[in-house]
Parts: sequence; structure tokens; C-alpha cells
Amino acid sequence: FAKYLGRVLTLDFGTMRNDNNKTVISEVAKRFKYSLTLSVIPMFITLFLCIFFGFLMALYQNRPVDYSLNIVFLILYAIPVFVVAPFLIEKVALHHKFPFTNIPIPLGGFTSPEEIYDKLNSFQRLINTLQHIALPLVAILYGTLAAQTRLSRTAVLEVLRQDYVRTAYAKGLPASTVLVKHVGRNAAITIVTSIASSLGVILGGSLIVETLFQI
Repeated sequence: FAKYLGRVLTLDFGTMRNDNNKTVISEVAKRFKYSLTLSVIPMFITLFLCIFFGFLMALYQNRPVDYSLNIVFLILYAIPVFVVAPFLIEKVALHHKFPFTNIPIPLGGFTSPEEIYDKLNSFQRLINTLQHIALPLVAILYGTLAAQTRLSRTAVLEVLRQDYVRTAYAKGLPASTVLVKHVGRNAAITIVTSIASSLGVILGGSLIVETLFQI
């Protein structure tokens, strides 16, 4: 075990069981870009969306908007990813096209097959990749967004109750200035910290999604 740990510390994880000519680290490195893409992009999307919905729910606390969004996000949080991913494949992608286009929604893969992908220019490759990862991103994003939005609501409410926010309103500062400079900045600290710490959960979820979408 000590010998194994010593090799791990030098990033020597040995070779593949089915092919001694391939090292584990090289095979992981080849695939890491897929997992990283499907983890980092949802983090940034979650950051902006949860701040927006968190503010909306906090500013309309205990009103129909707040209750409705709370119920929606609670339901989304309760649905496991291995249920959502097959649903997206069967009900959204299968025999359907992207809205307002004639482009079929891909059922799986990170890009089109190599014989098609290699003929595309850089911009077309970007579009092709985005088309293929659209549904996987949704499958990864919804659960994290549901959890982080509720946290964002709590963070915004906590900041709104602080004395310096009441003082800013008392000075006659515009509501937009107070919300952006005073509430937004301070609430964002909690939100960003929480989202960054959830990277491991996102990576775990992306593993399931990568498998189901054949990535």
C-alpha cells in the first residue's frame, strides 16, 4: 500500500488492465477535456442563473413568485439525473429538431463522427460541439441550479437585513445601486464559494451523463 501511494504521489497510476502499452494517466488525460467542459460550463451558467433567481425570490419573499419558484426548484432537486437524462434522450432528442431550425437534436456523443467533424472549420466545429452537449449540459445543470438557487435566496435575504443596507436606503441611494453594490457583492461571496465547492458533485453527475449520452 505504501508503494502504491508513493507511485500515486508521482502520478504513476500504472497501465490499463486490458492494454499494458497504455498508461492510466494518458487515457484519463485524453478524456479529461470532456468532463472538464461538462463541469466548468454548468458552473458558470449556474452562477448567473442562481443569482438572478435568488434575487427574484428574495425580493418577492413570501409572494406567489417566491412560492412557485421554491416548489419548482424543490421538485427539480428531488429528480435524480439518471431519470432526467433518459427522459431528455427519449422525449426531447429522439425524432426532434432544434427550435426554429431543421437541425436534428443529437442523441449522444461530444461531436459528430470524425469523418464529418474533420471537414468542418473552427466555427462550425464549435457549433457542432454545442449542439451535441446542449442536452448533457441541461442534465447536469438542473440539479445544481435547484440547490444553489435556494442557497442564493437565503444569502440575499441575509444581506438585505444588514444595517449597512438599511443605511444605504436611508441615504437615498437608488435601489439598483444598493442591490448591485451592497447586496450583490456581499451575497455573491457565499454563492461563489458554494458553487466552487460543488465541483466534485458536478463531476460525479457528469460521469453518469457522459455514460448515458455515450460521451
